[in-house]
Amino acid sequence: MTTVDLPALMRADVLDVTRLPPARLLELMRAANTWHQAPHGAGVLWLLRHGTDDMAAPGLTVGVRGPVGAVSWFGETISEIPEDGSNQEWVEYYLPSGHDNSMPPGSELPIERVLALVEQYARTGSRPTVIAWRPDD
Repeated sequence: MTTVDLPALMRADVLDVTRLPPARLLELMRAANTWHQAPHGAGVLWLLRHGTDDMAAPGLTVGVRGPVGAVSWFGETISEIPEDGSNQEWVEYYLPSGHDNSMPPGSELPIERVLALVEQYARTGSRPTVIAWRPDD
């Protein structure tokens, strides 16, 4: 198992979640949420994959932004967001590389719910079932 420190996590746009224990991943995301200072209240976002760093593989896009975070699921042919997401407008999130990856309306949830999704995905490698999903229009 590879040990990942906060600076390494902050530099990786695509993160294979099998490279560290789920508890450590959540600890690092909480630390990044506290440590990261994006411009104008924007969040930081990662493309999470299970067992690969292939950006074309299905996975979870997850961001942290203070008391909230954003999530979306990308399958082979679908994109889904939480059924009960709170944001009404697009919200700025940036990949660690600095590229804009704004998240769509309806993709934000309270941070603890976002972290629960990350934990389930890291354990199972499947689309999290702790929330209801809807197509990202």
